Parts: sequence; structure tokens; C-alpha cells
Amino acid sequence: MQPIHKSEELMKSLQERISNEEVSNDFELMQILKEIEKYSSGLEKNHLKALAYSLNNDIDKASHYFELSLQVSNIDYARNYLAVINQRASNIKYMHLLHRFADEYESPTFSYLAYQSCLYIADLSKAEKFMAKVIKLSDEDKRNGYLNEFKNARHALMKYLKLSGLEEKNLMTLANLIIAILDEWNIQIVAINYTNTSAYDEQSNLFMMTAECDDVEVLSDMNIELAYRLTEYDEFIGKNFSVFIGGVDDVSKLKERLKWL
Repeated sequence: MQPIHKSEELMKSLQERISNEEVSNDFELMQILKEIEKYSSGLEKNHLKALAYSLNNDIDKASHYFELSLQVSNIDYARNYLAVINQRASNIKYMHLLHRFADEYESPTFSYLAYQSCLYIADLSKAEKFMAKVIKLSDEDKRNGYLNEFKNARHALMKYLKLSGLEEKNLMTLANLIIAILDEWNIQIVAINYTNTSAYDEQSNLFMMTAECDDVEVLSDMNIELAYRLTEYDEFIGKNFSVFIGGVDDVSKLKERLKWL
């Protein structure tokens, strides 16, 4: 068995600690950087520095070194970059980076995640674009399943628009309002759901964005803030819809399932 190189040990250690949401202090950062200088070189050195600054929660410097490490395309480095931004930066920054990588790499995983993120912001055109790439890159036996998934998602969204009286651009505005609030609280998106139900002969059209949050008070505060901000938009007046930021039962269990660094 070949001995593990010191740079590989550093890589695995940093990945594990970031995945576990640890944060290093500045003294520890300097020690890690010294080891990186000693045991690595080239693009690998830049990538290790990116991970070191990620662990220190210095996302600007981390992004700088991630970009340097990707001067030559490397899907593993790109995956680590995405994982860090998803965990430690805003939803918007994550989406922008994800869409870029979905365009740059022939990756069904990146393309599928980009497709999902477009549904979060109700951008059907981009969702269709990324799903087309997913289908192109997937095994033939999976293609019909993906195609049906997109058709069902489009049907649910179009039905919601029709029953609520909203246009697609209104729903995009609504989704971006919610995402802005989540970013202010440093909370990630988990899922969206459109629900059309009838009660007492009245149609209820609910748009719910599920957040990575199990704190009832925080969820309440975010929904109050959302209700306040909605009053600033005349385009929502007279429309038959309701909107809600939902949470999850246990964030720790959710995060355990979603680890991918």
C-alpha cells in the first residue's frame, strides 16, 4: 500500500472539519497555511489554501484561492468550492456559482442541482435548460423519469400561477423576497411546494419555501418580515395566494443527510 502523502492528509482533514461545520481560529489558520506551503505546490496548494480559509470562515479569501485552483478545470475542486459556498455563504452566491459550474462541467449532478435551484426561484426557462442537460448526460433508462419530473414540476407551477392570478415574474419576485430574508438569517433553502386546496368553497393557493431551520421563533420572525415586505408590492394586491416560510423537524439530522464535501 502506498503511503498517504502529507498534502492528501491535509486535504482530508480540512474537508472533514469543514463538513462538520468547525471553525478555526487565526492562530490555527497560520499553522495550517505553513503546512500547506511546506507540503504542497501548484494548483493543489491554492485549493488547500481555499479550504484553510473556508475553515476560518474567510469566504472572500477562500473564493480567491478556489478560483486560482480552478485555472485548470477540476470537478473535485469545483465540488468542494460549491459545498463550502452552500454551507458558509448566501443562497444567492451558491446559486450563481452552481449555475456557472453546471454550464462549465459535463456533470449531471451539477446540472440537476442547478435545475432544482431554478425551481426555487420559479425560473422555468432556466430550469428547462438545466434539465435538458441532465437528460443528455444521463443513462437512457433514467431519461424518461427526469423528463416526467420536469413536466410535473412545470404543471404544478403553471397551475399555481393560473389559480393564484400571479404571473411568472410575480412568483420570481416572491421567491427572491423569501431568499433575501433567508440570506439575512444565514439559512439555506431545503425545498419548495405549491399547494392548491379548497376550503369552504374558496380556493387556497399556498406557496411554501422550506428552510433549513427548526427554531420556531426564527421562523415566526422571518414570516412576519415577509408579510411586512409584501405590503411594498402593489403587484400582489388582489391576488389569490398565500405564502409561508416553513421549517424542518431536526436540522442536525437533515444536515447529516445532506453532507457532500
